[in-house]
Amino acid sequence: AAPSEQADTTIGKTTTWDDTGQTTHFPIPPPEAVPFFKVGKKPEKVYGVPPVYPEMLRNLGIEGRVAVRAVVDTSGMVTSAEIYASSGYQLFDQSALDAILKYRFTPGMQLNRKVPVEIIITFDFKLH
Repeated sequence: AAPSEQADTTIGKTTTWDDTGQTTHFPIPPPEAVPFFKVGKKPEKVYGVPPVYPEMLRNLGIEGRVAVRAVVDTSGMVTSAEIYASSGYQLFDQSALDAILKYRFTPGMQLNRKVPVEIIITFDFKLH
């Protein structure tokens, strides 16, 4: 008689299922921001106030310029911001970041769709 063969029907470890009804939601990453020069319609500022001139730098007669890179989402809100070109003074840089986070824009458009857009805004701190 020929020897009998038996197939191994187990694969790995037995899994136990959680039937408590809880589901795990994996966050969907936001869409990549489109650089401002690649969109059909760039975001336009609809609200924004100038950054606060730091009193200490004003008293010392110091002026500066800060460039901020920000992402404007599909609702026109700034969702993230970072210093693109520093003034060399942390007080100016922080004031510019604080200001841009309060700005509101029209959404950027690409192929008739609202898209998140990466923009660069420059703030000049000048004494009058």
